[in-house]
Amino acid sequence: MRPLLSAALLPWLAYIAHVATGIAALILIAAVTIAVQRGFDFTDEAYYLLSAREPQAIAPGQEFTIDIDMHFTSWVFPKGHRIRLAVNNAQWPMFWPTPEPMTTTLRLDGSRLALPVVPFERRPAPAFLPPATDLTLAGYGTLEAGTTSGYGEISSVDRNPQTGAAVATATNGGGSRYPWGTERTQETIRHSVTDAAPAGAQVLGTHRMEVDLPGRKLVWDAELSFSSDRENFHYRYRRRVSENGALLREKTWTRTIPRDYQ
Repeated sequence: MRPLLSAALLPWLAYIAHVATGIAALILIAAVTIAVQRGFDFTDEAYYLLSAREPQAIAPGQEFTIDIDMHFTSWVFPKGHRIRLAVNNAQWPMFWPTPEPMTTTLRLDGSRLALPVVPFERRPAPAFLPPATDLTLAGYGTLEAGTTSGYGEISSVDRNPQTGAAVATATNGGGSRYPWGTERTQETIRHSVTDAAPAGAQVLGTHRMEVDLPGRKLVWDAELSFSSDRENFHYRYRRRVSENGALLREKTWTRTIPRDYQ
C-alpha cells in the first residue's frame, strides 16, 4: 500500500474481518474483537518510515510504501464467505489523535494481502466439558453486575456539527455483597477531541469505590486527566481515601511528557 499525507505524522491500522452476506455487521463486530489487527504503533519502524530509534517526520505530500505484518490468529472461513481487509487511521482511544488535522490518500494498485493457509483435512470435532455450575455461598451476592467486559464501555457519543467537537463517554459500575458488608464501584471516562484542533484531545476519568462495614464507611476516589498539545502530553492523577466522610490520605501525581513523534 502506498499512502500520501498532508501532514507529517499519522498511524495506519489494518484489520482482517470475516464477512458473510446478510450478516456482515454481526460478523464484523465479532471479527474486530477476535481477528487480526495491527497498527504502526510508536515502536514500529514503519510508523516512523525510517527508524524507531531515530524517528523522522514524514514529508507532507510524499508518497511512500508501507508493509504491515499482521498478528497471527486461527480462523475458519466457511465456503462462500469473504475476507475483508480494512485500513484506517484511527482506533480511539488506543491511538492518540495526531497534532494536526490532515487528509490522506491510499493507493492500492499493486497492493496484496498474503495469508498463510492450513491445508484442509477432516479432523474430529473437539469435545468440551459442560459449563461448571456457579457456587452459591451464604452471605455472598451480586448487587450490580456492571458491563460484560468488566471495563467502562461507551454509553453515549455526542457530536457538535457546528464546532466539530466530539465527546464519547464510557461508564461502568458494579456492586457485591459479602458477609462483612458491601462494596460498590462506579467509573466514568470522558474522551473529547475537535476536528480542527486534534492536538488538544483530552481524557477525563473518575473512579469511586465504596465499602460499607458495620459502623464504618470507606471511600476511595480517583481522578485522572490526560491531555495534549502540539508538543507535549500532560498527565495528572489524584487519589483520595476517606473514612466516614473524613479525609484520611490524598496524593496527586503530575507529569509532562514530550510527544516525540507520537
